[in-house]
Amino acid sequence: MRKRKPMVDLRRMVIDWLGLDNTASQFQSRADELKVLMRDDLLVAQGEEDSDGHYWYTFDDAIEDPSGKADVTGLKREHRKSKTLNAERAEAFLRKRGLWDECTETVVVISEDAILAKAFDKVISDKDLNSLYDVKESYAFVPQRFKGRSR
Repeated sequence: MRKRKPMVDLRRMVIDWLGLDNTASQFQSRADELKVLMRDDLLVAQGEEDSDGHYWYTFDDAIEDPSGKADVTGLKREHRKSKTLNAERAEAFLRKRGLWDECTETVVVISEDAILAKAFDKVISDKDLNSLYDVKESYAFVPQRFKGRSR
């Protein structure tokens, strides 16, 4: 005999979830605001800058982290840099110096649009086309909403 699952008040659970989700969103927004304020204003005003452009502030007494992670002894505004090649400037430079052919390579890429066109023209069967794709299934939790007042 198949066991019956206990009935749960789904309506009450959705009401709880909506409230918690909203509260979490509000807390996250406020946490983000505080982090930006500390990073961009307070640490620059009250911290000490080192030779790498980082700003440091050390507390007299460590602050206990309520999440249970290690205590917080200070803050750091870390200076980070990222470097990306500017393709337009690089191409102009390489062409001007005659290095274009030596510093470029051709990469072969499968064109999904071309494959689909061949399938549309019946050069590739639907069965063969489907065999070229991996399918991943998932489920999403989506509260259904409507505008206006409750019914």
